[in-house]
Amino acid sequence: MLVPFRQTCILLACCAALCAACVRAQGAGEGGGLSIWWSGALDLPDSSALDARYARPLQDPIDEMRQDVPARAVDCASLLALRGAGYEPRGNWAFAAERAEGARCLALSALRGARAARLSQVADFRLDGHAAALLPAALAVSFSRDQAAAALRAAQGGVSWQDWQPALSARAEGDRLVITDDVSRAVVRLYARADFDGDGIEDLLVAVDEAATSGSYENTRLWLLTRRDPGGVLSVLRQLQ
Repeated sequence: MLVPFRQTCILLACCAALCAACVRAQGAGEGGGLSIWWSGALDLPDSSALDARYARPLQDPIDEMRQDVPARAVDCASLLALRGAGYEPRGNWAFAAERAEGARCLALSALRGARAARLSQVADFRLDGHAAALLPAALAVSFSRDQAAAALRAAQGGVSWQDWQPALSARAEGDRLVITDDVSRAVVRLYARADFDGDGIEDLLVAVDEAATSGSYENTRLWLLTRRDPGGVLSVLRQLQ
């Protein structure tokens, strides 16, 4: 039996809405009307698996050193404990791996204390081709502490990444935003949405994988962002890594 075109459109629209609701409901938390959401990049099936996911062995152990004393990070707990004790990765590969794994570990740790927000000004934020005009300047790739400090001051003044680096190129690739300029490449990922600081307002956990276009520099930074007014540039609550 043929289904009329109008009914087919309505059915498809309802299915799309239900799918969106299911994605948004992933990891529903306590307290508010909104849900806690996290990215599949964290490989977390549901909130009850948080402790097991946090304790899961790293795909590749990371060798570290402090004053000629070797150690090895094998899971999130040991990685963050070694970092806190002043250990540093040995070599460029280990540094990049430690930072990438560290960002995921810190995101998982943040989700442990996250709550469902009562209010969101970031519900419409997406990592699309226009996101660079909404992301704060602090997320821009910096190769020195002075550059990073200047970008953070600009972000505190409401300057976006796009305005901070007008010559950048931004394009969406699936659930990622790739931002490039003459000297760097950054891949931006949205790790989670929730109330992470207890004020009832929805925040975003955003990871930035960055690299120099020439040389061996690779790093991952993790930011806690929010927005208290609709439509404006996101603001920095805290840099977690």
